[in-house]
Amino acid sequence: MMDMIKKIIAGFFICHITFLSLIYLHLFRLGVLNEWDDTFIYAFMIFSYIPVMALLEYFMFYIFINMLHLRFSIRIATVSVLTVLVNSVILYFQSKEMIIAGITAISTLMMCTALPFINRKKRTETKN
Repeated sequence: MMDMIKKIIAGFFICHITFLSLIYLHLFRLGVLNEWDDTFIYAFMIFSYIPVMALLEYFMFYIFINMLHLRFSIRIATVSVLTVLVNSVILYFQSKEMIIAGITAISTLMMCTALPFINRKKRTETKN
């Protein structure tokens, strides 16, 4: 249970911080970052549905792909590709902007590749 909570929290922050960093990097590239300086907290709250949606998709695809009993590397790649595709397509249909879909794809891909490697520590008992 704690392993799942740890993955949810880590996945949320990996996806969300990456997404917001890429959004503000894009605003900097456009030269309008100074107009958006005070909006980080607002953007953090407004865009928080994106990592939640990505986490739901990730765990849904993970459960379905896990039923196929594939190798670990194929399972990670398949779940990552499916989650990235679905999440970025949904965001593209919402915003009608390819840059938002690309930013979503990058942040979701980073989250999907990091989550399988977050494991709980195995405790070893030492006998004295």
